[in-house]
Amino acid sequence: ATKKLGSKYASSKKGARWGFRSQSLTRDSPAKEIDLVTKRVLSARLLKINELRNELTELHIKLDELQKENRALKRLQHRQEKALNKFEDTENEISQLLARHNNEMRILRERLRKSQEKERATERRLKDAEDELYRTKTVLQKLQKLSADKHLAERGELAKKLAYAESRLEDSEKRIKDLEKNLELSGSSFQRELQSKKKKMFEVQEENRVLQEQLHQLNQKLKEKERELEAKNIYANRMLKLSPRKDMDIAQRKRANNQNIKRGAQLTKSVQTSGYFSPVDFLPQSELVCGDTENKKEGILPKIEKETQDKGWKEQADLLRQDQDEEREEKMKHFQEIQALEERVQKLHD
Repeated sequence: ATKKLGSKYASSKKGARWGFRSQSLTRDSPAKEIDLVTKRVLSARLLKINELRNELTELHIKLDELQKENRALKRLQHRQEKALNKFEDTENEISQLLARHNNEMRILRERLRKSQEKERATERRLKDAEDELYRTKTVLQKLQKLSADKHLAERGELAKKLAYAESRLEDSEKRIKDLEKNLELSGSSFQRELQSKKKKMFEVQEENRVLQEQLHQLNQKLKEKERELEAKNIYANRMLKLSPRKDMDIAQRKRANNQNIKRGAQLTKSVQTSGYFSPVDFLPQSELVCGDTENKKEGILPKIEKETQDKGWKEQADLLRQDQDEEREEKMKHFQEIQALEERVQKLHD
């Protein structure tokens, strides 16, 4: 492994030298003289790279030695296992051997762990060295390009550009800080607004619940009023059914009065034609007068009763109409209240 690495790095060195020679041949006569600072930097970096390579080779050698030791220890372990198999009969020796073996195993494991850690550390260092080598090569290429470029700007212009870039960077940082502050303020204001909205939502929900309860109560009242109205309508219909019977009684009384009047007229006619009175048909004047008065009374009483009944029916009808009008007005009021509550509920939902 060390030989392979040495050959690899040697090939890279040769390539670098050949590149330097080809570049030195192609450059102009004034460009051949490289600055002393760049030479020193390059020489220091090359020395550091060589030191790292030497350390790497030493670590590889140590790793090989540790691997050999590990193999030897494994062989030793194998031999000790064989020896333990021979001394199985003796309990004391077995216990001692086991204790020794465990100690040796523990030591070997610790050494193995340490060697693995060292190997990982060397791998990391090797990787870091390779990365640093790559970075130094890129920096070297950039420096070579800068040294070869003849159309570079002056130092003052470059300083101005650098100051302008730094000022822009500071402005951008300030702007970022201002934006962060604005973001924090907007977040806090948003949280406050969210809390106020939640409170309003809770209040609206409470109001909605109260309105729902009021609506339920109004619906219950409306149902009760409808039941009362139905009961009153049933009573009115019954009263209207009873009124034709009373009219029939009044008509029968009128017919009886008319028959009595006709009989009286027939009697007067028979007296005028015959000129004498039979004992059956003759009636004294007082009885006739009484009959007339009774007939008149019988004729007047139905009229009075009818008038009183008509007045009573009219009053009852007026009262029923008033009750119906009042109930309709109450229904309209309840309906309007329900509509208003529904509108408020819709507005609250919106």
